[in-house]
Amino acid sequence: MATEARMRAEPAKLSEAQDFLQDLTRFWTTQLDSLEKHLEEMNQEGGDER
Repeated sequence: MATEARMRAEPAKLSEAQDFLQDLTRFWTTQLDSLEKHLEEMNQEGGDER
């Protein structure tokens, strides 16, 4: 059974979780963009050896 205090705390936890997920998404998007750029550069330097 949820107490009144806990019910008031839930939106704060949700907001923290949303902020965390936004930061995580931003981090991995940056990492993937960087990796994609690196792979494109490697492909241009070495040509397509398939």
